[in-house]
Amino acid sequence: MAVFPALAHANALRAEPDSDKLVTLSLAIEHEQIPSGGVTTLAVVFTIEQAWHLYWDGLNDTGFPPSIELELPEGWKALDAQWPAPKRYISQGGILDHIYENQLVVLIPIVAPQGAPSATSSLSFGSRWLVCNEACLPGRSSGSISLPFVAKDVPAKVNPNHSTLFTKAREAIPVPLDKAPEGFQMRATTTELEFGHPGASQVAFFPSRDCAMPTHLLVDGQSTGQRVILTFNTTPDMIDTTHRYKGIVAVTPKGANKPYHVFVDVPISSKGSLYPPPAPTLKTP
Repeated sequence: MAVFPALAHANALRAEPDSDKLVTLSLAIEHEQIPSGGVTTLAVVFTIEQAWHLYWDGLNDTGFPPSIELELPEGWKALDAQWPAPKRYISQGGILDHIYENQLVVLIPIVAPQGAPSATSSLSFGSRWLVCNEACLPGRSSGSISLPFVAKDVPAKVNPNHSTLFTKAREAIPVPLDKAPEGFQMRATTTELEFGHPGASQVAFFPSRDCAMPTHLLVDGQSTGQRVILTFNTTPDMIDTTHRYKGIVAVTPKGANKPYHVFVDVPISSKGSLYPPPAPTLKTP
């Protein structure tokens, strides 16, 4: 695993910690070899100093998420980055952010070119971030890592040294709505969005940046009961258009020691949305 030290940005007026000691960046590739046209996954691992945090790639009152910039060899393609679920963080003054503590692992599927000759190659990587506690410091890192060996007829071969990293990282990625655990419920109207799970001890909603804005997210975005209900000041031009309710729902079932996470992306529709969908009505002959 290649490790890329962050570059320090010292504050000359205050004795702040060096940012290169607050976040360490490392990369891992899931496979040792893949066939031409095959897919591997890049793990971008940010290890964060205790009591400091990085920001989610979603709605925040302050801060910004780490940037991830890849330069791939000709013919290779990076798909959308997969971010794990964050945690809710309220700071003094009612400032609401969604953050990562201790470690952030972002997964990026990488597609090899079709018909690639037997070869090895590498990708170049760069990242910038803002790491915060009571103060915030910028950091950055860059470097390169070898891509899997690619040949026409070779089978995909996983790197056993990284299997645990990728397994745990995938467990932290929210599942899509149609894969939600049994008991998960959602109701969407033109002015309300409701999530729940019977008997849950806590439910929370983390809006994406392009989600319609809830009116009282700080207060209504998390509940210690079995459901969350959010309201929206929806205008007529937002209904049955491109506007959406979009984000991550965190649900802690009764007796569970950690939440499960569901990614929700539904239109603001005059017909409304329900999950699970209602059973079809049987027509009598």
